Amino acid sequence: MGYLLRAHLHDYLLLRHRSQFHLFSVLVGNWLKNIFLFLTPVFALMAVYFTLDPFAIVGPLESTKLNPIASSDDYYGVERFLLNVQEGEKYNSFVFGNSKTLAFEPDALSTESECAYYNFGAPGESITNIHSKLKLILDEGQELKLALVVLDHKILLNENNSHPNFKGPVYEHHPRVSQSSWIEFHMNFIKYFVRDFFFFDFLKWKLTEKWEPSFEGKISRETSSESVAYSRLQNFSTRVEAEGQITKDPDAYYSNMEAEMTKKNRVTHQLELSLKQLNLLREMNQIFQEQNTKFNIVLGPYWNSDQLDQTTIAKIRECFGEDRVFDFTGDNQWNLDMEKWYESNHYRPLVGSSNMNQVRGTGF
Repeated sequence: MGYLLRAHLHDYLLLRHRSQFHLFSVLVGNWLKNIFLFLTPVFALMAVYFTLDPFAIVGPLESTKLNPIASSDDYYGVERFLLNVQEGEKYNSFVFGNSKTLAFEPDALSTESECAYYNFGAPGESITNIHSKLKLILDEGQELKLALVVLDHKILLNENNSHPNFKGPVYEHHPRVSQSSWIEFHMNFIKYFVRDFFFFDFLKWKLTEKWEPSFEGKISRETSSESVAYSRLQNFSTRVEAEGQITKDPDAYYSNMEAEMTKKNRVTHQLELSLKQLNLLREMNQIFQEQNTKFNIVLGPYWNSDQLDQTTIAKIRECFGEDRVFDFTGDNQWNLDMEKWYESNHYRPLVGSSNMNQVRGTGF
């Protein structure tokens, strides 16, 4: 009798164990199935991102900036420099700053035939990135013979590339100079790809090859090659279409800019440079001194005659020397005539050339 009871109990426990195991297997299977179904669109978007490369930052570097989708100029500039050096190019003259550096053409920097110019300017630039680019140049075995650093309040505000005004694909920076990782770099672009269903417009544009009004602000109607001449060797862009329009019919060019080009109250940008920024500026000066670099720091003009506060300018001069810093902010000859400007934020190369004529008078 006891034997039979024990046998029944054993069978019961075994059956119960099998039932529990089966239930557990079913639950785990359903959980994995749900996870897979949930992640399928994520994997699909990742595949599209890395395969179609919407921001032109995954595949081989384009020979020209033809991508109609806003992306990182800084990534392109650093990658182009590294590729050019790898192919045997030698540089010795450099321009640093944000997009305003495009007012400083190669001939304006130096008329010497041995000037090998490269423009490292990028939107949303920071002191951290400029400092890193100086080190990158030396790491790549290039000479620092001439250097022009074009500063404004935006560069000085963007400490650690973290200012909220400089967020978006255009303001992302190459990991080699921004102290970020490649994972963080691509994760930011994946966020931009998903945000506001941009991936949907991108796929629609790819499939139809037609521009639609819904793409406004996401995908340019025309490629930059239609309005800009780009030098791969120098990483320098010339706004040929705008230059032609201003030269031919300035009234027509500025006819739609009345509100933008109307003078506003002048602002004195009160800044407070951090200890980190000051140390980086001092280290930049030390690099220039060690490399016997001819260098100058230019504080470019503002259309509205804005200026930097004198305390900030004094600190910059303490870092580089009184005679190395040129302040072109405030009221001056360059903000009297709108035909010297493309729009209120960017002055034309004729202004850059005029600035450099004054700088060169000091022996640059």
